[in-house]
Amino acid sequence: MYKFYNKYLGLMFRNLKDNEVAVLKFKKEGYYPIHTFFVFYPIDVLWLNDKKKVVYIKRNIKPFNLKVSPNKKSKYILEFKAGFSKNMKTEQRINFYNNKK
Repeated sequence: MYKFYNKYLGLMFRNLKDNEVAVLKFKKEGYYPIHTFFVFYPIDVLWLNDKKKVVYIKRNIKPFNLKVSPNKKSKYILEFKAGFSKNMKTEQRINFYNNKK
């Protein structure tokens, strides 16, 4: 199940279930860093380009990390509980959709 969160709040004060992902979408590709203030568990983060291909991965980001920056431009950021993305790799295409009605 996918959840689309407000990109300014991300996972702050939220708890993802093991099978959920927070999807952050931006209007155009750019260098979008994240932080883990008030995220109380480690997370994995994937940055995807406009074709939904993984361009950068950072795994097991600890809580209260000041800044994690990708080295490539992206349009989407996917945030998972740590360990969920272990089989994902760069250049992989990730298919997802907004399931909100």
